[in-house]
Amino acid sequence: RAPSPCRAAPHPLCGCNEPATLDPVPRAGPSRASRGAAPGRWRRPLAAGLGGGARARAAMSDDAGGVRQRGTAGPAEPNANEAAKSGPGGGGGKGGKGRGKGRGKIKFSKSPAWLDHALTGAFLGQCVFVPWMAWRLKGGAGAGMYVALLVAVGAVIEASKWLARAFGGWLSDRLPTKPLATPVQMKKFSEQFWQLVVHAGMAALEWHVVSREDWWDNAESVWMPSDKEEAASPGLRAELSAKHEFGRPCWHSAEPKYISSLALLIYWTQLAIWVYTCYVHRWRDEPRKDYFVMYLHHVMTIALVAGSAFTGNFRVGILVLLVHDFSDIFVDLLKICNYLNLEGPRGLFLSEISYLVNLVMWSYWRLYEFPTRVIHTAFVSSAAACLPVYEFPAIFPAGLEFWPLANAMLGALLVLHVWWYFLMLRIGYKLVMGINAHQAGREEYEGDSD
Repeated sequence: RAPSPCRAAPHPLCGCNEPATLDPVPRAGPSRASRGAAPGRWRRPLAAGLGGGARARAAMSDDAGGVRQRGTAGPAEPNANEAAKSGPGGGGGKGGKGRGKGRGKIKFSKSPAWLDHALTGAFLGQCVFVPWMAWRLKGGAGAGMYVALLVAVGAVIEASKWLARAFGGWLSDRLPTKPLATPVQMKKFSEQFWQLVVHAGMAALEWHVVSREDWWDNAESVWMPSDKEEAASPGLRAELSAKHEFGRPCWHSAEPKYISSLALLIYWTQLAIWVYTCYVHRWRDEPRKDYFVMYLHHVMTIALVAGSAFTGNFRVGILVLLVHDFSDIFVDLLKICNYLNLEGPRGLFLSEISYLVNLVMWSYWRLYEFPTRVIHTAFVSSAAACLPVYEFPAIFPAGLEFWPLANAMLGALLVLHVWWYFLMLRIGYKLVMGINAHQAGREEYEGDSD
């Protein structure tokens, strides 16, 4: 048996440069001599053209690398250098493309189209409503402030993405699997990095505000003046009771709240961030399995933040934002570890550890604190503070015009939290069944990396 021409140098037909022996496959037809080709020279392109079957797989086999093309048509498998870049599960490198463990491609689309169009129409409507609301509440200065915040948010996000690309490229080159070698993987990493920066920064500012108020531990102070506020403004409760329909010292929905300028700035900045985030999700981000769930979440969050700002309910809004931003930090860390292929001993089990930490923090913040503290404050404490007992079941309580719609959207957010938690548990089940963290995330959430 004559040696393969691929032994000495890369061959224009088979494209390999490692030592390899192509076992001849008996088949009917003219002899090799009549073809005038060297042994093994004709087998790889012929097998690639067949597109499948036992003979095609045998002809495409590479005895040195142990790599097989699993019954699909296309070019030859990557050489050893390209295979090293792809990493386990095909997470990086153009040779991988998600072929880990012989699994097929996983692509998530934006169908059904009507749902995508409906959510996009709602989002575009919000893009018009928010600057109008800023103008309505603060005049031209309010609209200008919102536009300036939107530009500033975009600049900070783009700077964070540039830093992520620089840092990610440096880190990827030093990891054995080169996980960010492909443009799509680098894009996913940079998008998640800026979200980590935003969530961590906003959560710190929100906690700074909340820790100096009574809102977290005293739910009624969200809707009624606290002792500290009454001491600072004597007669405030009597003034509010005189204005209230039922004689309660309760903030009316349309009245300005006693809230710090920092809290107001945080609120309008958050509104700009969510508008920008929804834009990125729709037009710039890679579609994932929860594309529509996340899109709906963004649209509802913008509606809640804008609606609470329009009606003056900043206090409960700060609580909602704090719970979401703090828990999102651990989601961002989990995704970043997944993009860097930091699973198993080689990655110090960082993907597995971040998964467990995220599971605990999501359970506490999104499934415990959110319903028992935030929704309870918005649904029960608000009505108890501002309405007589016999008016509690009212559909549109006086003085709480945004109450029914806001609580309905908060309940919908809780349903989405439960759905995401179920998705996390599915990933955990696959980890227990022996599938590596990167592959489990790919199948349940990410889809193909490139």
